[in-house]
Amino acid sequence: MWGLLFLLALTSVAFNLNAQIFRPVLTAVLPTSPSIRDQPGPATLPQQRIGWDSAAAIANAEAARRGWPQRPVARISLAREQGFYMVRLGRLHEAGFGPAAVFVAMDTGRVLATERGGEGKAGDVVDALVYPIHSGQIAGLTGRILICLTGLVVATLSVTGVIVWWKKRAPRVAARHRARSKRPSIETGSLHAAE
Repeated sequence: MWGLLFLLALTSVAFNLNAQIFRPVLTAVLPTSPSIRDQPGPATLPQQRIGWDSAAAIANAEAARRGWPQRPVARISLAREQGFYMVRLGRLHEAGFGPAAVFVAMDTGRVLATERGGEGKAGDVVDALVYPIHSGQIAGLTGRILICLTGLVVATLSVTGVIVWWKKRAPRVAARHRARSKRPSIETGSLHAAE
């Protein structure tokens, strides 16, 4: 269980502090290719001339040109500030690295980059593993069920931890109350000193 919790914590850092911690450490430790996500957006925002359907068609044509197996469009997202669509080809939550990505310029329709999990330099492979490990997708349905159970275990540990703390707190509070009631007051102590 500790191994799974460690992996979930590590991948959480990769999601939440990607630019601040994960990516700098990854590029310092392992060779990585430049990512389109790391590039600054254009100085002036380009116009969105390419529609969603056109972006999907361009991505499918690029996949065919590269000899990738024909896959359905799993997801399309628009990074408006950076000026491109990210088209995911494949099935969401399929075992392994998940769907490949084709990045299409939203103004010209030019293919800017492609990403396919498991390809590239060592750092690229590690980066591509973050989501599949965090979601359990790496091992298919079994992995997703295991991650779900791990989440339930964490929630259970949190609840039982509070219960144990509460049970241990009650005797300590009672002992403090008994100690206060047995302690002589200042006035009683001064009376004895006068006698």
